[in-house]
Amino acid sequence: MRGYVFASGDLISNPNTYFYTPYEGVNFFNDWKDSRKHAVSENIAPQPPIESGVALPLEVLQERLCQGTVGASHVLDSLYEWISNKNEGDESGVNLINQLVKGFEVTKRIYGSYCGQLRPLDKEKFNEPVLYVRVAEVFEAAYNLFGTIQYLNVLIKVIDTLCAISNKLNTVEQARLRLLIIKEKKHIDSLATSVGVIL
Repeated sequence: MRGYVFASGDLISNPNTYFYTPYEGVNFFNDWKDSRKHAVSENIAPQPPIESGVALPLEVLQERLCQGTVGASHVLDSLYEWISNKNEGDESGVNLINQLVKGFEVTKRIYGSYCGQLRPLDKEKFNEPVLYVRVAEVFEAAYNLFGTIQYLNVLIKVIDTLCAISNKLNTVEQARLRLLIIKEKKHIDSLATSVGVIL
């Protein structure tokens, strides 16, 4: 394989499967870093996640999911806020995060609305780039808080998708992606160092 091929093409319409990915050693990481460096202009300053004002308390979110459908922005913002304000011992959002991970790993898509167990309401509505930015922020915050490797794994895949469609992102979304890429590299470098690997 030549170059980092996982962040190219229309990955929302035609997602990567990541099946049978060959081992390529340290050169793979060099290609990955180079790909990320070119995804967003360095002239765009990194921007942290923004508050949309649609976050719900988790108990309210779970109740609404059981009763009917909830927009993806409500789901993602509620999870992001829960992670940001998590109290020690409060695991109420972990199951929802894990359901979100499972759903993305299967489809590589974020849908416009969800019902119970985070099942998509309409499987034809998955084309809103801002939802992919937000779910990446959720997964990054979850990995930062819990250190669960599955959260880093799915974060990388979402960022692959975002890098592939970066030209479709507005300036604010690109700025948020730029910060996500910085954090992603920091997490991977830290993980590599912890096992004695220098990238």
